[in-house]
Amino acid sequence: MCEANILLIEQCSDGLKNCKAVFGDSIQIFCAKSAEEAVELVKQQHIDLILLQVEGEAESAFETCRQLKVDQSINTIPVIFMSEQGSFNDKILSYEAGAYDFIIKPYTSNEGLARIRFIQKRRETERQLSEEAKLATETALSAMAGSSELGQAIRFVEQSYDAKDYEALAKLFMTVPNNLNLNCSLLFETHRGDLYFSSNEKGSSPLEKKLMKRFHQEGKRFQDFAKRTIINYPRVQLLIKNMPLDDEVLYGRYKDLFPAMLGAADAKVKALDIQHALLEQTRSVSSSFDQVRETLTNLSAAFMDNQSKSMNSMRAMLTDLDQALPSMGLEEDQEKFLMGRVDSAVEEASELMDQGENLNAAFHSISTLLDFLSEQQKELTECVMVNANLTDDAQEGDIIDIELF
Repeated sequence: MCEANILLIEQCSDGLKNCKAVFGDSIQIFCAKSAEEAVELVKQQHIDLILLQVEGEAESAFETCRQLKVDQSINTIPVIFMSEQGSFNDKILSYEAGAYDFIIKPYTSNEGLARIRFIQKRRETERQLSEEAKLATETALSAMAGSSELGQAIRFVEQSYDAKDYEALAKLFMTVPNNLNLNCSLLFETHRGDLYFSSNEKGSSPLEKKLMKRFHQEGKRFQDFAKRTIINYPRVQLLIKNMPLDDEVLYGRYKDLFPAMLGAADAKVKALDIQHALLEQTRSVSSSFDQVRETLTNLSAAFMDNQSKSMNSMRAMLTDLDQALPSMGLEEDQEKFLMGRVDSAVEEASELMDQGENLNAAFHSISTLLDFLSEQQKELTECVMVNANLTDDAQEGDIIDIELF
């Protein structure tokens, strides 16, 4: 059984005969006379070890070794120099040329086989270590990529708190899939109705909107078809149109990444709905206060005007009676009765005027209270607007830019 393949580089055939005599049939030996021939043989055969025969001047062997180490297809195969004699300086020069070992002939079969087996074991260990290092590198790169993606997701969650409206929230969200070269459409179900956003400048087509709405109504968290994946939350939905099916690791990372972002977006859409509903309610109450106050003010003014007109009419009547009674020819008791009745009416009217003053004062107090409540309501409205980032001063640039990764 052949234990290994050896490539022998020499100028004569004595080395080949000696190697066959030492190793017998346990080793397959190939022979080349130059570095060029060696390279061609390595391309055709699996070679475990190169034996480089040193004949005459050692410089030619050193040059051959250097040529072998330049070629990418052969520079990882161990090269052992064989010589009938070798000085310490020759060993240093062979090491500098790239040799693995330098042995002095003759050597026994056991020694040669032991060296070959050791080299084979060493190369197998190096191969395993290389594969482990490659796997570790791929894992590290994948982890770094995952960390970058996770950093973008965390950044979105941080910035989503400051989104002042649905459009700003959608723009923040779409930044992440755009950075990952993913073609996406996003759906928000809001109190304003369904809002669609797309990474495509043309937006979502009518058919796409219908399909997204239908899938959202079905309520499944994940729905996959071909390269498309839909992820549903109560108020938001994401359609990814070009999922990387050929990369299972990346595919899995995206399926872990976006649900966290959609959960935060869903909570923010709910908060925006509540903020807008509260804002509309506070504005409605403020408007009602203003209308009630205006109505009471107008009523009070009309009441006072009517009272003033009534008193003026009474005074005019008294003046007319004073002037007309002497010429009316009434008996004294009739005149006395009539004047008494008029005086009584005037007193009653005066008392009503006093009550009207009290009523007007009550109207004024109510109006003042409504003014106070209206101001309080306006302050509440302003507070809601500030918290919701809906004031005129709140700009998109006010969003805090936090670089986490």
